[in-house]
Amino acid sequence: MDLAGDVIMSATDYFETLLLDHALRQQAFSIQDWWVGLWTSNPTAAGLLTNEVQAGDYTRKLVTWDAAFTNTSPLVWAPAASDWGNVSYVCLLNAPTPGSGNMMIFQFRSSLDMNPGIGLNIPANALTASVV
Repeated sequence: MDLAGDVIMSATDYFETLLLDHALRQQAFSIQDWWVGLWTSNPTAAGLLTNEVQAGDYTRKLVTWDAAFTNTSPLVWAPAASDWGNVSYVCLLNAPTPGSGNMMIFQFRSSLDMNPGIGLNIPANALTASVV
């Protein structure tokens, strides 16, 4: 299944604090790589790492951004070999390993039952990060 169309995302409390500390207190920070993860329920602004898909055939996907803050290449999850549950949130994190790192941004997407045989594709330029 393709998740096409813009995805406007919300910042977590953690990421908002990093941005404010940088802007108002001149505290430097850098995120080397951005990773996309899939969640089965709302991680909330707290950036809860619980309810990320937990399956042996699931991985987070590395994402790169263009100047308009959209993904430069497709993010593809091959058809699931196991039941991943009902995926409803796309999240951006600073670590590749499920259950680790800090969530920066998240957004609700239409729910998708990721049963065995169902794959997921976010086309290039379909994921947009924005501060609103």
